[in-house]
Amino acid sequence: MTNPRQAGRAAFTLVEMIATVTILGIIGAATLPVIESAGTLYAESASMSRSVERASFAIDRASRVLREIPITDTNSGLAIEHVRSDSIALASGDSLALSDGRLVITKDGRTAVLCSDVSRFEIIALGADGITRTEGSPEDTRRIMLSLVADGVEIRTSVFPRAAMGVLP
Repeated sequence: MTNPRQAGRAAFTLVEMIATVTILGIIGAATLPVIESAGTLYAESASMSRSVERASFAIDRASRVLREIPITDTNSGLAIEHVRSDSIALASGDSLALSDGRLVITKDGRTAVLCSDVSRFEIIALGADGITRTEGSPEDTRRIMLSLVADGVEIRTSVFPRAAMGVLP
């Protein structure tokens, strides 16, 4: 049989219980800001990752369309109808354009939004020397520079249309 005095000694005293709760409260208060900042950083990182992924997809898709620009029927240059700072239209009817903060693609008669929340989309068409701008004579284009800014993420690339490589002067 257990002695009542021994049973009381095996348990926590009220002072020990209060001290334990106080220490756990201090530890919890000290770690809460660390856990909160880690959660905030994760959310910001995930948001930035989504933005980069969306912008990368858009610039990649735009590059693929421009890489496949055909040659004109007379083999005198690329089949580009017009090039502006924020749009390009091909003789096939395909196009890329910035419209109301959205990068819009028209391919095979269908239109789709490649990326929204676009603050800047810039197209620069260059000739064979890589310096001369060819907006006035788009069929002479040999290189197209693209720049896209969406959700604070900027991506740039150069596109060399395959039809122009080795075929056109």
